[in-house]
Amino acid sequence: MLGNFSKISTYYFNANMRIQSGYGMNKPFSTIGVLLYNDREGKYLNRSRFYAIYVWHGNLTKQIRFAGGFQIGGMNYMVKGTPLSGDGSDIKPDAAVGVQLYNSSFHAGISVNQIFNSKIKPLEEITVLAPYINITAEKKWYFSEDFLVVPNLALCIPLTEKDEYTTHKMLFDMNINLTIHKRLFISTGLHDNNMINICAGINDVLSSESKLNIHLTYAFSPVRDVEINTDYLELGLVYHL
Repeated sequence: MLGNFSKISTYYFNANMRIQSGYGMNKPFSTIGVLLYNDREGKYLNRSRFYAIYVWHGNLTKQIRFAGGFQIGGMNYMVKGTPLSGDGSDIKPDAAVGVQLYNSSFHAGISVNQIFNSKIKPLEEITVLAPYINITAEKKWYFSEDFLVVPNLALCIPLTEKDEYTTHKMLFDMNINLTIHKRLFISTGLHDNNMINICAGINDVLSSESKLNIHLTYAFSPVRDVEINTDYLELGLVYHL
């Protein structure tokens, strides 16, 4: 980010490997992986998460597959204090479990994250990793070979509305995506913070096999409950290895 937000950064890394337990398209298999996440706010706040992941996939029916798995790891919260208070750091365990039904045209899943309800206290302030139930769903509709519509929904429901430190609210994310000729895509969505986003882009920009995608996103809020302008414009480049 630039300007007043130049010291704010987020880094995300995820890698997974498939472990084949049989031969053929419909055989069960497992995947293992790692997830690393870092969120830094200036030079004072630094939050890191790290997980090991395991997921098992198998057939539920001839048309529907089942996946179930977990991730386990922890969160480290570091705070740079004053010369009198000193710096602080705390680390607590964290984990999530979930299941999903899916095939080539839809998926629906439910999971619970932050199941340990850990409390992190690097200095004086306490951060609670409150458990949430996550519900996701997506469906693909092919109206023709070159016309695809994909609506999706995500809900994040707190298991406790309030604890002694903070209030937890339900979060939601609704989007609808339109793909034309498998390369041009347009999407719009509504988010829990009253933000509306509009995105347009092109897959395989240079050629049908270039693996380079580009998109432009504009997000704005039609409702102003604060004086700070949170609208943003984002340019994204994605290259598939």
